[in-house]
Formats: sequence, structure tokens, C-alpha cells
Amino acid sequence: MNLSELYQISPLQKEIPVFQPCQYYPQDTPSPGTSEGSNDFRILQDTSDTAIDFTSDFKSKSSKNHSPDRKPERYLRKKSKTDAAIVYDQVDINADEAGIYDIEWIPHMEVFNRKSHIRVTWKGSPSNISDLPFYEKLHPGEVHIASTLRLTPEQYLRCKRVLILGAQEASKKNSSFRKSDAQRVCRIDVNKASTLWSVFGRLGWLGPKWPH
Repeated sequence: MNLSELYQISPLQKEIPVFQPCQYYPQDTPSPGTSEGSNDFRILQDTSDTAIDFTSDFKSKSSKNHSPDRKPERYLRKKSKTDAAIVYDQVDINADEAGIYDIEWIPHMEVFNRKSHIRVTWKGSPSNISDLPFYEKLHPGEVHIASTLRLTPEQYLRCKRVLILGAQEASKKNSSFRKSDAQRVCRIDVNKASTLWSVFGRLGWLGPKWPH
């Protein structure tokens, strides 16, 4: 049997022959109508003039699973961690605290008179923050905390807001506001955030359940 008898060429599809009976061409053997060295294999059915290309179907599915637009899991984890940082950045320092916290969570400054023994230590000498923005919003006791930790008044006020709000929300859910939570919500050095968590807790600003 010669090639002319083996293959039937469709008049509408000159380049891709129809093979009878149904056969497949392995990857290493170029099928009729494909170029030498092609990795495609085609099943050519005797009931149709159209070749079914399973290789292209596989490639399309593979491209969906490895789409460049699909973000890796580590990116999603990192993105989720930035949600607390967004809250920190959006703190309105000029807002009245009475309208921010529940009444029992408003930090009262007279606590510094009752608990003057609370001390804050940090490496290096305290920084001078008297000429920085929002300094006038700090109680003298808060000035000592911020300058000792070498925080600007703005940093201190933002941390104070998110820490107290975080403790307030945790209390409503009957859960703990831990030191690790404080480190997550404050966009400052984690050790400074831990110190603020400890100081505010001793001042009674993080609720009666602190440190539990």
C-alpha cells in the first residue's frame, strides 16, 4: 500500500490529513501536517476533517495554573499583615479621644499622679521633642515616655491610639491583646512597641485584663 492509498486528503483541509482508522502520533514521530521536531501529537478522526489537538488544550490549562497575574501565597500573607499598618497610617491625631474610644477606655492623664513610680528606660539619651509637631498634645508624663523611647509626638500618639483601640476591640471579643499584637499594629521598632504595651498596661489604659 502506498502513501496515496494510506492517507485521504480532505479538499477543505489540505495541510492536515485524515487518518483512517483513528491513530495517534507519538511526540518523537512527526505526524503528517506537522513540522519536524514538533512536540505536538494529534488524534485524527475518520468522522471529521478537524484534528483534535490535545497539546494546545493542555497548554491552555497549564497557563491558567501558572498565570503571572496569580500572586504567590507569601505575597498574600504579607499583604494581609499590612492591614494593621494602614490603620496606623490613617489615625486622625486631631480627633477628640472622647469620640474615638468607649467612655471606659478613654485614657486619663491623672494616672501619672497616682503611678509616678512607672519608669521607662531605653538605650541612649532621651531626645528633645519640644519643637516637633503635636508636642502640645502630650501630657508631661507622655513627653517623658516619648522622649525616652526616642519617638516623635506623632509616632507616640499614633501608637497610643492603635494600642488602646486594639485592646478595646479584643476585650469586646473576650480575647487577649498580647504583646505580639502591639508589635503588629505599631509601625515602630518592635521593642519600642513592646515597651509601650507594657507602660500603657501598667497605666491601666489597656483594660483590666492586661496583661492576660
